[in-house]
Amino acid sequence: SVGSGNLRTFSTHEGSLRYEYSHKRLYAQFTTAYRVAVNPIEQEKQWVDGSVLTSYANLRNAQTIDLRANARYEIIPEWLSANTTLSWRRFMVHGNIYNHTFNRLRTDFGITVTHWNAFLDLSYNTSMKSLYGETIEQNNGQGFWIAAGYKYRNFNFTVVGLNPFTSDFKLESTNLNRLAGYHRNSHFNFMSRQLVIQISYNINWGRKYNSGD
Repeated sequence: SVGSGNLRTFSTHEGSLRYEYSHKRLYAQFTTAYRVAVNPIEQEKQWVDGSVLTSYANLRNAQTIDLRANARYEIIPEWLSANTTLSWRRFMVHGNIYNHTFNRLRTDFGITVTHWNAFLDLSYNTSMKSLYGETIEQNNGQGFWIAAGYKYRNFNFTVVGLNPFTSDFKLESTNLNRLAGYHRNSHFNFMSRQLVIQISYNINWGRKYNSGD
C-alpha cells in the first residue's frame, strides 16, 4: 500500500422529510432521508506492474437513501410502553473504477416499565450492516440490553446488562474488489455479558425562582 498526495477535501449534503402521527396511546414517526458525499476518501485497489496496489483516493460520490418507521404504544399509560423501529437503507458507492450498491433492513424492539421513580428497559437490536467504499461491514451480534434504574432524591442508580445471553460477538468484513477481495471474521468476547453500574448525583446550582400567581 502507498499513500496519496493528491487527495482533495470532500463535502456531505443531506436532506430529510419527517411525518409524525399520534392517536390516543399510539405515537408513530415516518422519516425519509437522502445523503450524498461528494469526493469521499476511501481505499482503492488497482493492478499496477503485475501486482495489486492499495492506496487512498477520492471517489466520485457515495449516496444513501433511508426509510424509517418508529412506533410507540402506551400499553398501560405512564407504566408500560412498547416501541419498535423498522428501517431500510440503500448504499450507492461510485468509485473511479467501480460501482457498488447494497441494501440493509434492520428492526429494533423495546419494552419499558416505569413506576415509583424506577424503570426497567428491555431492548433488542438486529445486526448492523454498512457499505464503505468496497467493503461491507456487518455486526452479527444481535444487541440485547437490560437496564434498570432508580431515582432517590438527587441520586440516580442504574444497572445495565449488555448481551447477557451471548458468549460471542462477531464482526464480518467483506471486500468486493475484483482483484483482491476478501472475507474476514473477527470475534470479541469482551463485547458480551457486560455489566455496567452507574451512580450519579444531581447538584442544583444557581438561583431558584418561584412563579407568582
